[in-house]
Amino acid sequence: MPIEFDPEEHAYTLHGERLPSVTEVIRLLYDFNPTDSVALEQNRHFGTAVHMATSFHDQGTLEEDTVSKPVAEFLTSWRAFARDSQAEFIEIERPVYHRKLMYAGTPDRVARIEGKVWVLDLKTGATLHPASAIQLSAYLQAYNSSEEISKRDMAEGRLSVQLTRKGYKLNDWRSPVDWPTFIACLQIHNWKWK
Repeated sequence: MPIEFDPEEHAYTLHGERLPSVTEVIRLLYDFNPTDSVALEQNRHFGTAVHMATSFHDQGTLEEDTVSKPVAEFLTSWRAFARDSQAEFIEIERPVYHRKLMYAGTPDRVARIEGKVWVLDLKTGATLHPASAIQLSAYLQAYNSSEEISKRDMAEGRLSVQLTRKGYKLNDWRSPVDWPTFIACLQIHNWKWK
């Protein structure tokens, strides 16, 4: 049975049981200033619009006339990344869960680039938070824990694609402490949840 995702609640369930999301688990790594709540909400909505546009584009279902000019600029940057990297998308916004640790999340993309499989996360913010590395580590491990994945499609790398109006920047996360850090966050989250 596949994982079920409710976008309204941002909730993952498996066999009727709710699983913690990667976002929930690593929330303690972020220090959001409550005075910026309006700006944070605006940025979240914009990021969602960019994610939707890139997803529709990659699936071949994008209706160009529905894309606003600001979103279109970021979409152009995404297209440049896809062209430059010659990425072959294996998965697009497909929810995954870790079969043993029982958490879930949705990597933006899993792609083959120059023969290597990467878990990709699109970012639209001006700065890239270091917790992005932890997030991608959790996605990679959950994706690789699936019984449905062939050895050929196992992910090896983690890449943030930071989109801007004028292009893109890449961050190849490689620190070996990222996965143990996520495990520590998951243990704290599960302790608090119980």
